[in-house]
Amino acid sequence: MPPKYKWFLHKAFVFIARFFLVLLLAWCVLIAILSWNYLDKLTSPRCPTKLSNHPEYTSLNFNRSDGTKISAWFLSPQNGAMIILVGGHGSSRDTMLPEAEFLSRYGYGIITFDSPACYGKKATFGYKETEDVLLAVTYARQQPGTQWIGVLGFSAGGTAAIRAVARDSDIRAIIAIGNYANLWSEMTSIPANPFSLVWQFEHMIALQYWLRTGALPGTVNPIGELPLISPRPVLLIHGEIEAERNRGKDQFRSAQAPKDYWVVPDADHGEYREKAGDEYERRILRFFAEARQP
Repeated sequence: MPPKYKWFLHKAFVFIARFFLVLLLAWCVLIAILSWNYLDKLTSPRCPTKLSNHPEYTSLNFNRSDGTKISAWFLSPQNGAMIILVGGHGSSRDTMLPEAEFLSRYGYGIITFDSPACYGKKATFGYKETEDVLLAVTYARQQPGTQWIGVLGFSAGGTAAIRAVARDSDIRAIIAIGNYANLWSEMTSIPANPFSLVWQFEHMIALQYWLRTGALPGTVNPIGELPLISPRPVLLIHGEIEAERNRGKDQFRSAQAPKDYWVVPDADHGEYREKAGDEYERRILRFFAEARQP
């Protein structure tokens, strides 16, 4: 082959290689920007900041390690037992007041608090919110008349509650409602196909979550932390429609005795009380009453 043709083929090869490299980089940048915007919106939920007037509750603040003041409602226990109520994604301290109302009728003390989204902080789906639960527990055990502490968490609040109970032995019982099993499996789809736009988008979101929080999504792992709670009792509640998606049965198998599992018929995420009626209250009250038995 004449030298001039070799030179031409070499230049053509270099041009094509550079073209596809630029195209690949541009594609990666596009996926990164789209996923960043999506994650930014997902971690910035609207907080219902307009609170009702609740003179029966005391307003208080917890100081996070990052300096953020988290506001909470507090009600002293009449029966020696304090329940920490942990709302879901973007919740305010008013969100869990329906549960607070029926628990307080039976003498339970209450602490329920705002999510970090109410203060301009990014939500982390239960990871950093674990600190808020532990701060509430610290406050609870310092209060006169508090002899026993339980936790009830919904959705991402359920994840934070499980992680907190696994880290603090002063929490004597937990109800987790509608929480996911593992953040990595929650973020990613099956089957895995690296050439799929969905696969690339999801994995870029997981990477950016890690860069933002310092935690790999797979380490936010309620299903792996449930065994650490035993011998303290656990009640897992999922709606029938969401149970498979949340791997409810797998979570129940992972937990150690004493444990219970309730699937609310016909219910999806957040519809438990609507679908189950008074049975929702009875199950929660019975669980905490039995958990407090010597």
